[in-house]
Amino acid sequence: AVYLITALICGFDWPFVYLNILSWINAQNNHYSMHTDRMYTWRGLLVRFNLNDPFLLAVLVVVTVAALIYAWWRSDQRISDQPVANVTNLDLQLATTATATVLTSLYLYTHDLTILIFSGAVLLGWAAQRAWPGWITTVLLLNLLAAFTIFFGQPTDALFVVLMVVALGALLILLVKPPLAQSAATPLP
Repeated sequence: AVYLITALICGFDWPFVYLNILSWINAQNNHYSMHTDRMYTWRGLLVRFNLNDPFLLAVLVVVTVAALIYAWWRSDQRISDQPVANVTNLDLQLATTATATVLTSLYLYTHDLTILIFSGAVLLGWAAQRAWPGWITTVLLLNLLAAFTIFFGQPTDALFVVLMVVALGALLILLVKPPLAQSAATPLP
């Protein structure tokens, strides 16, 4: 339904137009502000450490997307298998998707990182609800504030990608694991 609505506005071939735009963006380097070494993504991290291999980038993107899809599937399965659903499940799915999107994006700069504020807020909310250890809460808070590493420049901005990976891992675990209150009563296969 969303595709049809979009197609009425942008034309039925918009997915191909979008793919062409991505291809064009990917071909730009040092033009149109396309400085991949300054981006906070898998690609930017690889370029920063002279590991700009398309195959390695593809592996990282596929693993990230596969983990995201698996976590969605497990979280949806948990809802259908248990009579009492976790009310924050959708929030977790959206937060995980936002973080995975940032990591796998071809074109992303500091102003685009505002998308992670929601992810950080969801993680901190979970930390508060579940009484997580202080060090976990600290890591998640650092992830929420990690965009400030841009003021220090390289190589500290690589730390931002590491913190995003930690946050993504935490979100994936939250999606896959059953809620703590129900984990003992109804173990998942």
